Amino acid sequence: MTWSAIRRSVWWIPMALLPAAQADPTLSADLLRLLGQPPFAHAAWGIKVISLPNGQPLFETNSHLLLKPASNAKLFTGAMVLDQFSSQHRIVTSVYATGLPDPQGRVRGDLLIYGRGDPSFAARFHEGDPEKSLQRLLQAIDKSGIRFIEGRLLGDESYFFGPPFGSSWTWSDLGYYYGAEVSALTSDDNVIDLTLLPGLALGEPGRIQASPPAYGLTLLNRTRTVPPTWPAWEEVTRLPGQDVVQVTGELPLGEGQRLDAITVPRPGMWFMRRLSLALEAQGLAIQGNVGLIEGNPEEPGVEGGLRELARTQSPPMGELVRHMMKPSQNLHAHLLWLQAGATLPVPPSSPRPLSTAQAGRQAMTAFLIRMDMDPDQVQLNEGSGLSRDALVTPAAIVDLLIKMRTHPEAAAFHEALPIAGMDGTLRRRLTSEDTRGMVHAKTGTLRHVLCLSGYVEPPEGRTLVFSIMLNQFAGDPAEGREAIDAMVTRLVAHARAAGEPLGERH
Repeated sequence: MTWSAIRRSVWWIPMALLPAAQADPTLSADLLRLLGQPPFAHAAWGIKVISLPNGQPLFETNSHLLLKPASNAKLFTGAMVLDQFSSQHRIVTSVYATGLPDPQGRVRGDLLIYGRGDPSFAARFHEGDPEKSLQRLLQAIDKSGIRFIEGRLLGDESYFFGPPFGSSWTWSDLGYYYGAEVSALTSDDNVIDLTLLPGLALGEPGRIQASPPAYGLTLLNRTRTVPPTWPAWEEVTRLPGQDVVQVTGELPLGEGQRLDAITVPRPGMWFMRRLSLALEAQGLAIQGNVGLIEGNPEEPGVEGGLRELARTQSPPMGELVRHMMKPSQNLHAHLLWLQAGATLPVPPSSPRPLSTAQAGRQAMTAFLIRMDMDPDQVQLNEGSGLSRDALVTPAAIVDLLIKMRTHPEAAAFHEALPIAGMDGTLRRRLTSEDTRGMVHAKTGTLRHVLCLSGYVEPPEGRTLVFSIMLNQFAGDPAEGREAIDAMVTRLVAHARAAGEPLGERH
């Protein structure tokens, strides 16, 4: 038998017969029973669980197998930017012109908004109010004394260069909120929320409300109001690169609102349209057009005849990572990945990366080496885990989680993780009194992929570090989540029963 044939035969050994650490035979038996259930007969599990502070292995199977991490990739992105920038770093957005405004507030020539990928121009950072998304930038421009722009209002998104999507994102994802286009000038996650309401009479089109306003998009309303007993449904589609959004569906008379969302094309232009209207609303006149420039990926400055008239800063990086990790926000994750790539020093003798995303990959490799981790076990090419090419081993995730406990930014990393039964993507999972608040972990979901990795930390008990990765699962995702949550519940029980060594707590 050839070596490749031996490897294939090992892969198909029933999961219940795979070796596991016998530190606790009862725990191992319980976990093997859960992952060996019939719904998972054709799926692939990769699991590693260790106990702190001594690193004792409690359970392990396929822990060095490269598997799709889905949003578990965000653990690496969040850790990388906290390490590279620190939790106090802020992203700057600058306002440039060729000279200062005159005493009447008049700018001779164009006004340039130079973005650097700040994801915080969003309602989620302003109590959910999209009217406040651009408030910081508006206040900075107002404070600079600008009252009239004789030229154009231009946006420059060239801080990032390369494709507007993450590598290996599929075209079918791009219209949905989790596949939004990337720009160094980003606002409100580059997504428009749609509220759909039935009409006032049978047969009438439904009513559609957009927030923020759908500037630059054409909404084709093909919904209709149907009898109250009919089932409700809606479908919102926008082909990649197009400005037309088709809204179809049937909305029962008298029924409440239905919510949907659609991504915006060319989000940098959308940012500038929103900004220009907001500036005009506060009394600033713009004589020229509003648009984007195709600049070089070099920062403007005095060498280019421009000077900075105003600037605004994002919240601290620790807060940006928290807003990315807890809701598992893909666009924010990739923006942070690009942020790392854009600021990665490139030695003079090295060729410039073909894109900022590729520079982000170099930044990730450098981070893994600094952390004394094996880069071969972390195959990521974008920041969110939406890529179908992403591969990571459970062992690498556990290694990262362990090392981030003693990292200078350990607190910021830990605070960014969803908490079981309380917030983020875990707010409706592990909600019982036996688990609520005792697990800090990152979820991961793609088609045929379910993952959960993090820390088990009961108030009285031992800390466990775990990674559970389920791949090639064609069954009901609810069954997969139920099995994973049952495993984590068993880990919590073990941690509570095992007791806590002195001095271990995070």
